[in-house]
Amino acid sequence: MDIVVSGYAGFDGSRSIYQDKVYRERLLLHYNKSFFSVFSDTDDKVADGTAESRIDGNVGISDGAADRTAESRINRYAGISDGAAGDAAEGVRSVMQDGAGAEADKHAAARREFDGLLLKNKELGLAVTADDGGVLAALWHTLKGNYAADGRKYGAEYSLRAIPVLQQTIEICETFGLDPYRLSSASCAVWLTEDAVRLKKLAAAAGLPAEVIGFTKEGAAIIRTDKEEPAFLRRPEPDELYRLFPTGTFSENI
Repeated sequence: MDIVVSGYAGFDGSRSIYQDKVYRERLLLHYNKSFFSVFSDTDDKVADGTAESRIDGNVGISDGAADRTAESRINRYAGISDGAAGDAAEGVRSVMQDGAGAEADKHAAARREFDGLLLKNKELGLAVTADDGGVLAALWHTLKGNYAADGRKYGAEYSLRAIPVLQQTIEICETFGLDPYRLSSASCAVWLTEDAVRLKKLAAAAGLPAEVIGFTKEGAAIIRTDKEEPAFLRRPEPDELYRLFPTGTFSENI
């Protein structure tokens, strides 16, 4: 069977580390807040809007008045009255809102279908979420919790580099000396499946990455093959966040 990882290892794909509720507060208490500012949500559009607002302020025009004045000038050049332009704009806005609503409903339905499939496969033992110990612990538990037709446990070959992980996760983990593949991963799961193509399509429709990282094989060994020398997967280890919070349990620290 194919081995598929859905979701991201480590942090779950939000643009900002501040939005990751599992890690945010405790990391900010222990480390320099300025480090995380590189993951802020300020983008070019916000910066452009600020600059434009400053220009309007310098000439004594409010932002709303400046927008309306510019819009009125464009309408006059095009030979359209402000009233007709407003009606047209409202019509376009309504169509866009309807389209956005339909797309949101479609996405929500896809996510429900994906979550239902995950729950079903977890009950069958064919999927494990990457909670304590991260995606590598989930990989171990998925394989060791299942048996081939002849009653033997599955072995596997896998590629660590095929596991979806965000660049921001890699940078944060390098800073703190953590292994991103042994971090509790809220959106991540490891699957055993005979239909990886369908699973990837369902995940994509639900807004999640999904990649085939390997396959099951005879023998008990779980071998990483994307290195010059094959390496055997170690038994699950404590979640990497315990290295940051050595006193008490992780649940007490968040």
